Amino acid sequence: MTFGQPRVGVSSCLLGEEVRFNGGHKRYRFLTDSLDPYVDWVPYCPEMEIGLGTPREAIRLTAAGRLVNRVGFGKPVALGALLGALGLWALAGLHPSTPYGDIWWRQAIAGTGFGLSIAPLSAAALAAVDARRAGLASSVVNTARQVGAALSIALLGAVVATRSHASALASLLALPPAARQAAAAAISRSGAQPIHTSLAGLSQAQARHVGATAYSAGIHGAFLIVAGTLLLAGLIAIRWLRIVPETQAHPHNVTALQPHRPI
Repeated sequence: MTFGQPRVGVSSCLLGEEVRFNGGHKRYRFLTDSLDPYVDWVPYCPEMEIGLGTPREAIRLTAAGRLVNRVGFGKPVALGALLGALGLWALAGLHPSTPYGDIWWRQAIAGTGFGLSIAPLSAAALAAVDARRAGLASSVVNTARQVGAALSIALLGAVVATRSHASALASLLALPPAARQAAAAAISRSGAQPIHTSLAGLSQAQARHVGATAYSAGIHGAFLIVAGTLLLAGLIAIRWLRIVPETQAHPHNVTALQPHRPI
């Protein structure tokens, strides 16, 4: 069996395509000269994909930028983290029969918090380094975010599985030990999927109820762990994230009124 070259997504401007806001490009010779023989590039430009032409008006984080310019980076990040923690704490109160009307507002609180903190965090990383190293700082932030997401999924998945198994065992005390272990293992493996077969000593309806309760217990544990982590992150941000945007560091500098680099 033979395999072709790996397909790798890349910003079109880095390959020399003139798609930037000013009609130019940001050709990166390492990609076009050194790596090009070994990969199959899949170029894309988000701005062009949504129908914007070139040249075009520069895209800026206006709302987040105005907030950061007024209060600095720490407070929006801390507020976002605290809102995220509040939303996840509220989501930990869900149960299998919770109606959708009682779910959306909890998700809205968490989502608002995440959105409020992400942009200022990225901007703080860029503000902490020399302008010539802005690309490196942005890459470090994105790498840390993706590595953290991958590790979190693995760790929280283990938490969900462990707590689901323990909850299922606690709900099956009436069964013999061997049957209880087998049923609990089957229920914890099913995750959020409903159980469509009966288990030893349990009807299909009973198995579904135990499975839903066990999964809820597992996901509640994951929500509470993340909520606690966000609460700690918010306290750290409000205490130690002291970087200030250019508009506060140089209030009389007219060019600092638009600190965000165009895309």
